[in-house]
Amino acid sequence: MDGCGAAGGGQRRARLRLRRLSAHLSGPHGSAATPSVAGAAPPRHELSLSDELLPRRLAVRRLADAASGAPASFGVEVHGLQPAELRADTLPDELRGAFRTLLARHQVVVCRFEAALTVAQMQGVIALFGRVKHGWARCLDGSTRQYLPYDHPAITEELRGSGIMEHRSGLVLSPDKLKERHTGTTATGGTAERPFVYEGFHTDDSYTEEPAGITMLHARELPASGGGDTLFVDMAAAYRQLLEEDDGGEEGEEGASVAALRGRCAEHAYNNHNAFASRPSAAGANDVLVRPRHPIVRRHPLDPSVVALYWDLDRATGHVDGCRDLAEGQRLLQRLQDRAEACAPRYSHVWREHDVLVWDNITVQHAASSGFKIGENR
Repeated sequence: MDGCGAAGGGQRRARLRLRRLSAHLSGPHGSAATPSVAGAAPPRHELSLSDELLPRRLAVRRLADAASGAPASFGVEVHGLQPAELRADTLPDELRGAFRTLLARHQVVVCRFEAALTVAQMQGVIALFGRVKHGWARCLDGSTRQYLPYDHPAITEELRGSGIMEHRSGLVLSPDKLKERHTGTTATGGTAERPFVYEGFHTDDSYTEEPAGITMLHARELPASGGGDTLFVDMAAAYRQLLEEDDGGEEGEEGASVAALRGRCAEHAYNNHNAFASRPSAAGANDVLVRPRHPIVRRHPLDPSVVALYWDLDRATGHVDGCRDLAEGQRLLQRLQDRAEACAPRYSHVWREHDVLVWDNITVQHAASSGFKIGENR
């Protein structure tokens, strides 16, 4: 773990008002505790879209850019999955392995369906990629706390016990209802008019020692007038770009080389006390969780040829190994974030009814778009 003090073990997360169903998953996918990179990255292996690991009846295509229609630089869509066959207890291991490899190599996978999935069918899709995350984390006093609200009173009876949660974004809850459903939380992302719309690029569960390896969303209700895209930035490409431009320069106020970033960790916390001006911090009962330290540069556990940059300005405190003080660490992470957003490839997912959108939190950051009318469900 290169002295980062983070617990091992992989975590996968599935999340879905678009309305969206959500669950957190764990599996061999890895976590931010994945060892940091000690050497140069080997060439990245590209998966053939006709790979023999997938059944022939499944059609796998590259995602298209919403504006130009040209193939996106990352991400694929899968057609032909039959909901009736998605039984978590009978899925062949070979099929699970194929989908996990597909995601590791392409970072974003969209499964297209013709109808909304039942809870049991959603659990089947989850099983293709991993298992539901336990949702417990270690606290500063040595105790443990369930930080994912699987048993919250607001969870519907249909979802209770499934590990799947329902998320609603937009002007959909009164202040009283919002307080009722999220007791103890003073900041939930977005604005008062658009709660839960996180418009800054981030990665999920970075404030835990075992962050989500995967997030999964299933669209249950889309804005009637359109909009509400989910955006991605490729942090593996951001690493490769930094590597290509690495001139061996010294780490410091003007920037950091790849060589200088390897082996260094950044501290994260549920409440980072507004460490980054554009990112309002969260506060609540989860403030008691330990503050994990995650490697800034790390190799993918399922595809060692893939190396990515990892941090989350929503949760990072600015404490970075090798930086003289908090302010220097914050400037370093902000520079790296600005550069990734400006230079790395992006994909904007335009939702279709019944989509299941799956992404790899190790290699991409994601953000929500508020481009839908206030008052409409997302």
